[in-house]
Amino acid sequence: MSDTTPIYDLGTIKRTATFKELPITIKDGNGNPQNISGYQFKMQFKTQLNGASALTLQNGSGITITNAGGGEFSIDDFIVTLAPAKYVYDLKVTYPDTTVEFLFKGTLIVENNVTN
Repeated sequence: MSDTTPIYDLGTIKRTATFKELPITIKDGNGNPQNISGYQFKMQFKTQLNGASALTLQNGSGITITNAGGGEFSIDDFIVTLAPAKYVYDLKVTYPDTTVEFLFKGTLIVENNVTN
């Protein structure tokens, strides 16, 4: 079975720069906001698909549900402390019934900065 997870590449960022907040809204098949009460989100950045996590974000620690009834949450601002490399990531959601789905996946490239 092929992977149909949507791809969303986060681009390139300098080490020690601020990753800007990424607001996300989950909608149902009709385009209406989906209530995300009780959803657990987790996002990991790795240099290799099966490698160790270099950064993990999850509810209350880098991911904030901003309006559960309106389907809104965000990947919070953070200072990029990752070593320069190309990272792969995905965003996993665990629903209240314990069903798991991956909302999207992609890459993030971290480059060294010149000025410290």
